Amino acid sequence: MHRKIYRREAPFLIEGDDAMTEKLGYYSNKMFYSYWRQCKNYFRWGFDPCRKMKKECVENCVAMCERSHEFRTPSFVLHVWGCNLKCKFCWSDSIYRSKKIPKKPQDVVNDLLCKLHVLGSDKWISEHARVDPSAIKCLRITGHEPTLQWNHIMKLLKTLDRLSEFSDFKINIQTNGIEVGKPHSKMDPSELKELENLSTRIEISFKGVNPRQFEWLTGAKGRLFYYQCDAFEKLWNNRSDKTDIIAELGISHCNRLRGSESRELGVFIIDEDGSELDFSDYDQYFAEKVLSKTSLEVSEENEFQEFGGIDKKRAREVIATYSKASGKVKKRCLPSEFVIE
Repeated sequence: MHRKIYRREAPFLIEGDDAMTEKLGYYSNKMFYSYWRQCKNYFRWGFDPCRKMKKECVENCVAMCERSHEFRTPSFVLHVWGCNLKCKFCWSDSIYRSKKIPKKPQDVVNDLLCKLHVLGSDKWISEHARVDPSAIKCLRITGHEPTLQWNHIMKLLKTLDRLSEFSDFKINIQTNGIEVGKPHSKMDPSELKELENLSTRIEISFKGVNPRQFEWLTGAKGRLFYYQCDAFEKLWNNRSDKTDIIAELGISHCNRLRGSESRELGVFIIDEDGSELDFSDYDQYFAEKVLSKTSLEVSEENEFQEFGGIDKKRAREVIATYSKASGKVKKRCLPSEFVIE
């Protein structure tokens, strides 16, 4: 029996104006099935109905499904391509070696609308899912680095803002903030106040709490750490009732690891000498610009992300793995390489 091939249906697609078509963004969908597996396990949706779409449709669609740790609800995720850092622990390093997909803002909106349509019209989901697809009210924009294509992102958000299908959506933008905090940055965070229906949560992912840690973990100049601090203050001063600004330590991985065989293991982040990094050793500038306004969040929801596209050679430089039972520690070792005796 041949599986039915679904096609995109035109009535729900939107057209873009001339200004929108100039704002190309670049995305990756390399993690399409990895994200879906998280979503499937959490919501028991079963087989991804988008696998029934035409091959070229799936290959070029950038709208992916996931479970949202931040909002604890079903969520869409857009994974932008391109970054201004190359962190040693980055789980999406291999995205650089994947196809980058150019999209106009209205193309991304159409991908999201199509995804809603496919999920909502799938018979198995309608009969067995624990969550109604129409309950999806979150969109995470992550990567790599979304602010490198800020004009495109803003055009996208302004388009979503005026569509009834996305009227109550929460938008979660994850960024290192460097482009926002540059001394002569032309980015204007006050644009977010123009959104009437969407609410936004912007997470500044700090790569350490002082410039020394930043340099070690990213390989970039320490002055960029101060740009992160300036970005947080700039965004904080432009927050509103519909915009929330979060300071997050983006590299202090929690002890939970994927797979039953890894539950006895934990990880911590180490310096050049193999000593555990002290994430309470705050730089004074960081304390003034960030900690005087809010606390630094440490995500304990996400498991240690060795999966996906991590560069194992570079990650070993900053990772130590230990056995929770015996206390044995092996430095420069990833969990998948640790032998439990």
